[in-house]
Amino acid sequence: MQVLPVSEIIVVDPNSGSLYLNGRVATQEEETELRAGARALQNNFALSFVRDQVAREYVKMGIYNGLNTDMIMFAKAALHYQQEENKLLATLINR
Repeated sequence: MQVLPVSEIIVVDPNSGSLYLNGRVATQEEETELRAGARALQNNFALSFVRDQVAREYVKMGIYNGLNTDMIMFAKAALHYQQEENKLLATLINR
């Protein structure tokens, strides 16, 4: 199994502005659903609260409790994932 980064699954063509999902142009319905779903996620208080708490745990793990390289790298990767997720949601909302 090969894992692809999200940036290769959901792509916005900078020239045309077209949205591609898994290499094909998204339908208008798909774009509408993605935008609505992204807005709902971004505006969900409970999800935001949980994400903030989890991010604090990653920071504590990586900075204060990082007993070994694996713990530190895991914390960095988890924080990176959250940042990428937030960027992608913003991209979908601002289309």
